Amino acid sequence: LNFDVRNNGFAAVTINFDPTGTTNGANLSGLSKLIFGVKSGKAKTVKVEIDDADGKRAVYYVTQVSSTQKYYELQTALAAQSVDLTKVKRINFVVDINSINPGDEIDSLELEIGGLQFP
Repeated sequence: LNFDVRNNGFAAVTINFDPTGTTNGANLSGLSKLIFGVKSGKAKTVKVEIDDADGKRAVYYVTQVSSTQKYYELQTALAAQSVDLTKVKRINFVVDINSINPGDEIDSLELEIGGLQFP
């Protein structure tokens, strides 16, 4: 993901489980965790948003991102407190002005996704 967050901009990668807008999305309730790797030279925080078909959103922050690939696990039981995991529409990985230090507004973020294998 190449980002330029000058002027309060943002950049995001979205996993869209309902690209046509005609379903309730994916049932992720059988997963115990979501696993992803993150690496960036300038983004220090990444916002992770999980949206469900009812319009609810769970928001989490991955901190201490560095230029070395690190892997994170998001326990789905935690997300289930905010969203309906049987109806996940999308998962967003967001870099915005709060993700970086002043002067670091342009760079890239590498994202590796795992843990989305359905039972």
